[in-house]
Order: sequence, then C-alpha cells, then structure tokens
Amino acid sequence: MFWTSNWLGKGCIARQWPILLYTYVSRSNLTVAQALVQHTLSNEAIGEFFHIWDEVQRLSLTSEADRIKWKLTGDGSFPAVSSAYEHFFMATEICPLGELVRHSRAPSRVRFFVWLALQGKCLTADNLQKQNWPNDELCPLCRR
Repeated sequence: MFWTSNWLGKGCIARQWPILLYTYVSRSNLTVAQALVQHTLSNEAIGEFFHIWDEVQRLSLTSEADRIKWKLTGDGSFPAVSSAYEHFFMATEICPLGELVRHSRAPSRVRFFVWLALQGKCLTADNLQKQNWPNDELCPLCRR
C-alpha cells in the first residue's frame, strides 16, 4: 500500500508526512497530478511532496514480487506463533512481591501504587528532579 506500508524503510508516508498529499487525497478524489495542476496544495504540502520525491528517486524497483519478512530470523521466515509470543514478553520484569500485590483485597488504585513503589517508579519529588521535570525541591509539609 503506497500510503500506509513501510516500503521506504522509514515508516509509512501517511505518518511521516501527515500534511502531505495523503491528507488532500484522502479527503477528495483528486490525484496528486490534479492537485498540483489545480494549485490546491499548500506550501507545506508541496514541500513534503518534494521530500517524498527525493526519497522515491533513491529507490530502485525490481519486478520481484513483494513478500513479508520476519525480522527476528536470519532468513526472514516466520517459524511459529510461539516465537512472536516469546519476543513480546522478552523484556518483562519480575516483581518479587507481585503475586502478593495482585491477590490482595486492596482497591486496584492502591495495588497499582504499591506495585509502582516496589519497582521504585513512583514519581516522587526526587524522581521528578532526576527526570528534569519542573517541581518544588522542598517538601510541602516540612519545607526541607
């Protein structure tokens, strides 16, 4: 699909250049050529058109049929659904008290807060300061 596939290797055209022709073409029955001749494109859309033109000029097309490649294997073949499932959960973290938190009778918002606290992910003043978020450096209660 010209607009929505990642055939340029940098993401789809519809997301990479959102003002562009995709907006104009999807809202009307104009072709790109008609929009250029009728001068219905904005300056931003024309600028994006030339960016796409440059990208397309760098490509060399072949008569080989398109095929989908699985990036997680060397040969591009899709081995099994289980490999996708394993890849999806590869980066999961195990919380040591996760089962205790999950099965407690506390309200879900409390369980969620405790789970964040166990992982050291609460947005306390010191964590906000580490992430350069604007915050008051002093405790609002004791002013220290």
